[in-house]
Amino acid sequence: MAALLSLLPLALFIVWGATTNPRRPFSWGMYSASTKGFLWTETRDGPRPITHAQLGLTPDSHYLAPDDVAHLFGQADDLPPIRGLIIGPQGGWTVAYDPDRSSITVIPLPAGTELAHLATALRRVT
Repeated sequence: MAALLSLLPLALFIVWGATTNPRRPFSWGMYSASTKGFLWTETRDGPRPITHAQLGLTPDSHYLAPDDVAHLFGQADDLPPIRGLIIGPQGGWTVAYDPDRSSITVIPLPAGTELAHLATALRRVT
């Protein structure tokens, strides 16, 4: 019985981690071999992250693959110029969107450099 009671907190933590919630920015599903994007735009005040609302995504949308970028940017209205990274289990890519030219560029990152690129981007944007 004591062993079962000791497993209860672990079970509750796993259930909590598997549950997504728009007000809680963590779930195990966010980290389960899916591809994520970190996108930002340049403003007069410096770079700032692009919001879910600007992209037409729900707050619990964690998956963004290179093939989705053209479709996503083509569907959203009045997007500013966007720069960013997409990182996943199959590699990483830089992303650039220029609304004036309707141009989307997705370039693969060298293998193994994804986290260094993400760290640099996060330091710059946040």
